Amino acid sequence: MNWKYISVVIILAFLIGVGILIQKYWSLDSQENDLVLFEEREAWGPCDTPEGCYQATKLYYSGKLVLEGERKNMKKRVSKEIIEEVINKIRTSGIMDKDCSIPFTTAGSDFVYTINLDNRTKQIMRPGCLELIQEIQRIFITAK
Repeated sequence: MNWKYISVVIILAFLIGVGILIQKYWSLDSQENDLVLFEEREAWGPCDTPEGCYQATKLYYSGKLVLEGERKNMKKRVSKEIIEEVINKIRTSGIMDKDCSIPFTTAGSDFVYTINLDNRTKQIMRPGCLELIQEIQRIFITAK
């Protein structure tokens, strides 16, 4: 009886240990892949909600594409190939090194684009580098 009990305890301890290692591996992987590659955020006002009036589009390195806000809420996945195409477009366009600054405006809505690539972050206010931004967006917005 003791032998069976000890065997069960050892097997359970082994399975729990393996489970912890697997969970740790997956959680590290998901944290790394849940970094935002590209984000568009539009805000406008005045607005009656505590969060403010906004619409955000976020493309994650993992392939997750999230639209959230006042106008549309949606989640979907894009392929690894699409993510690679976006990364390639950002790199070849040179947008991370371009001067995308704009004169100060007091328009009714504000668009801010954020790109995170190669340990660098770039924020661009619309209409700065708008043509390049739209070329990048077309890659993942039209993806099926």
